[in-house]
Amino acid sequence: MARRKAVTHVRWTRGSKAGSTEWFEAHFTGQEDHMKQTVLVIGAVLLVAGVAHGQAETPGIDQRQANQEQRIDQGITNGQLTQHETNKLEKQQQHIDTMENKAKSDGVVTKKERARIHAAQDKASKNIFRQKHDRQKSRHQ
Repeated sequence: MARRKAVTHVRWTRGSKAGSTEWFEAHFTGQEDHMKQTVLVIGAVLLVAGVAHGQAETPGIDQRQANQEQRIDQGITNGQLTQHETNKLEKQQQHIDTMENKAKSDGVVTKKERARIHAAQDKASKNIFRQKHDRQKSRHQ
C-alpha cells in the first residue's frame, strides 16, 4: 500500500457540497485504515518485545549444566565412572533441569530460585569430582 502525503488543509471549492465531498473522499479514503494498521503493527511489535523481555534468561546456569554433563560424558569415556555412578549423576542433572524449568515457568527466575539452582549445581559438581576420582573402575558395556 502506497503511503499518501498527509493533507493539512481541506480546500472547499465553489459549487455543490457533493463535489466537495467527492474531493475530500478522494484524498482521505484509506487514511483511517492505514492508521489502524499502523497502530496494530506497533502494538504487535510491543507485545512481542514485552514477551521476549519477560522470558527468564539463564545462560550461566545453562552453560554450567552443559559443562557438568560434558564432565560426566568424559568420565564414562575415560572409564572413571561406573554405570551406577553415571545413573546417579545423570539423575541429579535431571533434577537440576527440573528446578530450572520450574523457576522459568512464570517468566522470571528470582534471586532465591537462582541461589537454589546454584547450590544444587555446586553439590552436583562436587559429586561428579568425587565419583570421577574414586578408585572404582568402569563397568560400562
